[in-house]
Amino acid sequence: MKLTLVAVILLAFFFSGCGNNSNPGCGGGDLVVGQAVYVANTGSNSISVFDNAEIPICTGAPGSSYFTLAPVSGSPYSVNAPPTALAGEWLSPATSPPAIDNTLFVASASAKTIAIYNVDSNTGALKNLVTTLSAQYIPEALIIGANNVIYVADAEGYVSAYTYSNGALTEIPGSPFPAGTDPVAIAQGSTGDIYVANAGSNNISGYSADVTGVLTPLPGSPYPTGTSPSV
Repeated sequence: MKLTLVAVILLAFFFSGCGNNSNPGCGGGDLVVGQAVYVANTGSNSISVFDNAEIPICTGAPGSSYFTLAPVSGSPYSVNAPPTALAGEWLSPATSPPAIDNTLFVASASAKTIAIYNVDSNTGALKNLVTTLSAQYIPEALIIGANNVIYVADAEGYVSAYTYSNGALTEIPGSPFPAGTDPVAIAQGSTGDIYVANAGSNNISGYSADVTGVLTPLPGSPYPTGTSPSV
């Protein structure tokens, strides 16, 4: 059986009024809160985008609602290379520096590329391809970390770090940073620390990140895990 790798991210993007409603259970001005669900379809070279909207149930019970998942117009979107990991954000709370809004980063391990797409701020739909950049190593996973630094877990045993501006990724000094064997997943902790799951060496590499994005191993890193840690 052929399996298709699926990567999913949830990002808040849309708030709109339910409109005036005479039903006291629904009330006028109830919010429909939407989230965009992105799926990397590695086997079909495409990205599916869904609206995961919270819909009020106007039955007389205040606060009742349900969630529904529906493809946005144009989904799935064809991409040039098999996507294996996604990262993005938009309509983010005010931050300093400002968040990288309305942008989706798409890594392809087989093509060794990172593609950058503009995203519709109202629907979450993919708009235009900004650029496709060649990666130095095989990008398995990526995130947008603190201070808008893009961290990429590279299969060859590294974490690459980039800044993003005007459609271009610029590698920061000191990058790539050594990790374990076969990094396959990457995440950021609540304090801004970066963690990488190393499937080949059965451990997790942990790093502190300074304001420029430079990574320094945390005390005790790497941390032993079970066999082949992933997500």
